[in-house]
Amino acid sequence: MPTSRPIVIDHICGRILELKPRSVLDIGVGFGKFGFLAREYTDVWNGDYFDWKARIDGIEIFERYVGTLQRLVYDNIYIGDAVEVIDKLGVYDLVICSDMLEHLEKDRGAELLGKIGDHSRFAIVALPVYPSDQGDVYDNEHERHRANWAFRELNEFGPVSIKETAFILEMKGKK
Repeated sequence: MPTSRPIVIDHICGRILELKPRSVLDIGVGFGKFGFLAREYTDVWNGDYFDWKARIDGIEIFERYVGTLQRLVYDNIYIGDAVEVIDKLGVYDLVICSDMLEHLEKDRGAELLGKIGDHSRFAIVALPVYPSDQGDVYDNEHERHRANWAFRELNEFGPVSIKETAFILEMKGKK
C-alpha cells in the first residue's frame, strides 16, 4: 500500500522534533505522510511557515503514486529503485524508511540498510514484525511483501525496539 500503519507516527515525529534535521530523505514516499510530517515538524514548528528552509526529499519507485500533494510537500522526489537512487544523493540529517523494507528481497534490503547508513547522520527504519501475505496493489508489483526480518537480523544495523506490531530500527550514520 502507498501508506503505512499509524503506530510509528508518534515515534518518528518525536525524533524529528528532537533531532531538528535540516535535511530529510523519505524512502518510499507513497502517499507522502512522512514528507508532510517532516515539513510540519521542521519548518512549521521552527516558525518558517511561509519560508521553508528544510530540504525534504523522497524516493519512490512507482511514479503513479506521485501527485500534486507530494509535489507540494517535497523539494525533490527521485523516481526509481532506492537501492540505486540513494547512491546519487548526498548525506541527509535524517532518513526515514517506513513500511518499505519488507517489499525488498532480504539481500536487497540489507544492501539498502547499509547505504542508508552511508547517506544519513541518523535513520529510522520501521517495518512490520509479521508482514502480511501481500501481492500487487494498485497494479504495482513493488507492493508485494518479499521478506520477513527477525529482530536479531535488524539489530546488526543498530538498536531495534518493538512498538505493538512494528520493528523500529534506529541507525546512526557514518557521516
